[in-house]
Amino acid sequence: MKFKRQNAGNLKRVKTGWRTPRGHHSAQKEKRKYRSAMPNIGYRKPKNKRGLHPSGSKEVIIKSINDLEGLTKGAVVRLSRMGVKKKVEIINLCVKKGLRIINFKKPEERVKSLVESLKNARVLKLKRKELRVKKREEERKKREEEAKKKEQEKKSGEEVVKLKKKGAEAESKKEVAEDEKVRSSKKTSK
Repeated sequence: MKFKRQNAGNLKRVKTGWRTPRGHHSAQKEKRKYRSAMPNIGYRKPKNKRGLHPSGSKEVIIKSINDLEGLTKGAVVRLSRMGVKKKVEIINLCVKKGLRIINFKKPEERVKSLVESLKNARVLKLKRKELRVKKREEERKKREEEAKKKEQEKKSGEEVVKLKKKGAEAESKKEVAEDEKVRSSKKTSK
């Protein structure tokens, strides 16, 4: 029997875990019939039945394959949290030994679904890996293309600079030639 705290169903903030009522006029404390029961002597189970599963056998929590050693047929087993591969192995061993698993109603079906989920996970993992590889290759190609474009821009920029220099040199030569002509014409006119 589970004992509920006073007003656990009425108020959202009051949780169901047991607390002794301490109110001066508490109906539950006064043990009125219309209130829920309080824990008292006599509610406890006999010593030989305490901590057992309702079927009457002892409940064992399994964390690894080693925990299955020494268990006989008909024992009640509860699997703790673990990975899928390990869970599949332990469920198969339990079925072979004839142990009852509390966590799953139909262990054979559960094993099939777990194996399918494992296969699907592997396929998804491979697809993700392929996508990552493709993405990296595309990024690498983009970087190479950008580098080539930059090199071409540099070369074209250098050519433009060279042309400008040549043009400037040609202009300066023309200016120098013109200056000389002007000077020579001045000398001749004197």
